[in-house]
Amino acid sequence: MDKVKAGELQIAVSMTCHCATRTVDLSEIMVAYGHGSTLVHIKLQRSKCACLIKNIISPAMKTDLIDDFQNEKYAIILDESTDIKKHLCMLVRFLSDERKEIVTGFIGLIPVQEATGEKNIQFD
Repeated sequence: MDKVKAGELQIAVSMTCHCATRTVDLSEIMVAYGHGSTLVHIKLQRSKCACLIKNIISPAMKTDLIDDFQNEKYAIILDESTDIKKHLCMLVRFLSDERKEIVTGFIGLIPVQEATGEKNIQFD
């Protein structure tokens, strides 16, 4: 079962990079073409894929990112969205010793209750 879990995580990461998770429904394909392999046991549809990304992959990547810039000089980049709901997007940019390149990583998206020129920003 560990191979099945690893396969599902790898597919979820690949789907995140290359397509929308709403299009993920690989269960029928895996059963049809995975005879005699681990693929036949993989059950991955959009809701499970989204949960894997949100609850396992994203927190692990965020932890790795924070560990990478922990003892380095970095810049925080903040930007407010102008969508229906207002959000404050937080990014970090730093020179990664591990990757040997400048990295810009996503830290978080914070909902904003109210933000005007007259008032301070208030967070949920």
